[in-house]
Amino acid sequence: AEESNLILELGDWILLESCRQMSAWHNAGMKKVKISVNVSGIQLKHRPVAQWVTDTLEKTGLPASSLMLEITESTFITASDKIIEELEACRRAG
Repeated sequence: AEESNLILELGDWILLESCRQMSAWHNAGMKKVKISVNVSGIQLKHRPVAQWVTDTLEKTGLPASSLMLEITESTFITASDKIIEELEACRRAG
């Protein structure tokens, strides 16, 4: 998926559906449960991550504190300053 850039569309769908399901569980009383979503290096490089995540959380009604983004160590090591700033913005949001 990463080699064909299908990862961008797939990543959008995974984040949206994960947040929708987690929001449903959250609304059903499972408020202490969190969900982790893996984000690829390509996703980080090709979109403003903070806005993408914030928009998805707003669409689904999921509190930011219920979502954890998983990023591989190798992606983090090679990340640009802009990507680091985007991830910091996500962390500040919750």
